[in-house]
Amino acid sequence: MGFEVAPPESDGSTSWEAFALLPDRQTIDRAIDIVISEACCNMQFLDGATLRAAADNVFAELEDDSTPHARQPLALLYSAMALSRLYHPIEPANKKPRKPQGVSGIRYFRAARAFLDPANCRSVTSLQTLLCMILYTNGTSMISTCYSYICMAVAAALQLGIFADLGADNDMPEEEKSKRRRIFTVLSITDSYVTTSLGLPRTLRDIDPERSLPTTIRPSDVRDPLFGTYMHAELIQILAMTVESNHPFTQPIQSKNGTYGVEYRKIVATEEKLAAWIGRLQELSLPAALVANGDNLRSQLMLRLYYAHVQMVLYRPFLHHALRDTQQMGRTSLKAYACGSDCVKAAMQAVWLVERLEASSMFNSALWFIKLIVSFTAAILSLFVTCNYGAPTVDETADAVRRIRELCARHSHENDSLKRCLEFLESIPQPGPHTDHDTKASMWNSFSQNTSSFADAFHAPGSDRSEDDEMLQALSFV
Repeated sequence: MGFEVAPPESDGSTSWEAFALLPDRQTIDRAIDIVISEACCNMQFLDGATLRAAADNVFAELEDDSTPHARQPLALLYSAMALSRLYHPIEPANKKPRKPQGVSGIRYFRAARAFLDPANCRSVTSLQTLLCMILYTNGTSMISTCYSYICMAVAAALQLGIFADLGADNDMPEEEKSKRRRIFTVLSITDSYVTTSLGLPRTLRDIDPERSLPTTIRPSDVRDPLFGTYMHAELIQILAMTVESNHPFTQPIQSKNGTYGVEYRKIVATEEKLAAWIGRLQELSLPAALVANGDNLRSQLMLRLYYAHVQMVLYRPFLHHALRDTQQMGRTSLKAYACGSDCVKAAMQAVWLVERLEASSMFNSALWFIKLIVSFTAAILSLFVTCNYGAPTVDETADAVRRIRELCARHSHENDSLKRCLEFLESIPQPGPHTDHDTKASMWNSFSQNTSSFADAFHAPGSDRSEDDEMLQALSFV
């Protein structure tokens, strides 16, 4: 990735031309509100006071000809402006389709990039700017560029000592410690998502799990500003565990057809952690009547969508066991079959959650990772429907594919990723009548009612679960 970075001047200042893109203060304040409430949903590394202080500094310098114009506050402000443009609301009178996301924000993004010296990102402000740029590049479907900025942010964080455990003996102000901790949390979240998507090892590894949480005390109130970020960070730890156990990067493929073995006990251990996580979320969640029009609803829906995504990552290597053509090739493992079935169920849950976001006027294709989750969901469900035409549960799944296709159609004009997903769904030929409708009917009926733990589907009450060391056949799609 190339950076159009202006050579830093000796005094760390920049010229008057840097202020040419600055909108009025009212617009900036509105943009700050959008970034905090929407763009940073469940990923709070910024606060309104920090951004408004940066804006105050920039506007104060406009009135003083003798003041050197600091690059870092400008970079942060422009990166926040770019990010806010991805969420800018449409006026009711404007019936024209929106231009592709990023067109209006790209000027601010380039300005922020020009003021950010990649060799000198050694401040908390620079890291906050990089995180805004990470969210922006993800929102505009530049996933490889997003990964490049993550690597840059990790390097800058190492130089800054952001990973250090700052105990009580450290004289750093508590506010600064908290800010650094939140930055590390969000950097860890973005790193885990993007590397999982690209099939790469995590950039941040061997880090104390406690250090990746935004606060030392778990928030007990869903209305706490850090509640969503804390729950998100805990879920990301489970995602990292899932990728490590189910998607090894160094384990050799055991056969020419791309299969490898995964220990069943690792799947059970991951599922237990997921069950504990969703249990805590449900216990602390507010009734729908109290969050219907607030940011808490967006936070709760997105957390559940991320939960469904982790489930899909966990079960996806076993999806082929739930495909009819694969089943007919040999003896089917019931446990592996249930894993594949649960992958489909998680994908269908993701469809419902995305529709709920849209019905609540909270769907935006710039939301963190939502486009890739939608595409992942579409691929899983389409594969299942194509390979299982005529199976007892395929009609419901086919309806979910139709709904995700219609959602992509409604938003394809505003995002290229959703447009490509729509083109993929429309290119899939409709399967013809299948002659073997009842081949696996009994197996389908066995699992169609299982909506929680697949592990319990094969163990009668009081039975011994001593077979947890069984190896399940997983399939690499890479």
